[in-house]
Amino acid sequence: MPAAPESFPRCGIPDAYGSWAAYREYLELLIDMNSIVEYTQVWWSVRPHFSFGTVEVRICDAQTTAAESDALARLISGCVLQAVADEDAGVPALDLPRRLIEENFWRAIRFGMDARFVDFSARREVDAREAVEQLLAWSAPARSAAGIAEPKLAARNGAQRQRDAIAAGENMQQIFAAAVAETRESYVKGTLVS
Repeated sequence: MPAAPESFPRCGIPDAYGSWAAYREYLELLIDMNSIVEYTQVWWSVRPHFSFGTVEVRICDAQTTAAESDALARLISGCVLQAVADEDAGVPALDLPRRLIEENFWRAIRFGMDARFVDFSARREVDAREAVEQLLAWSAPARSAAGIAEPKLAARNGAQRQRDAIAAGENMQQIFAAAVAETRESYVKGTLVS
């Protein structure tokens, strides 16, 4: 019996296409070969969304508070805008093979904000917080130009808070109930940070 595939097709980190024409050619091939019916069946972690004219980032788990979702949206928006600004200004992007990007992707999946990521330009490991600080510094010009306020990231995210509760002896039922209460309080009462 053949081995099962390791993941779904068209997921994870996309290749660099270099142009819209090359990307369109890829989509047309998939459609012509009956792999997909339309473009939204390309489920990469980051993809263009043609209907909205945006870049769709599809790698985040649900945040337990509205403030955390807001901060993450501000950071992601700033990074996308800065990447566009850099491209327009001819600033070369670090062109890494997927296998290297996937190394950090795996570390993020496995360890979250407790991860140590590879800074490929410096050839060293950095704590997740340092990686976030680098993203904040890099995206600051684009966020400023777009009027996006500084993201206010929590000192400990939802996953870390849940692990802290486990370490303190709480059972899973208590932890889940606390997460639901935190989410309900935050989103329902509209405590989104402006």
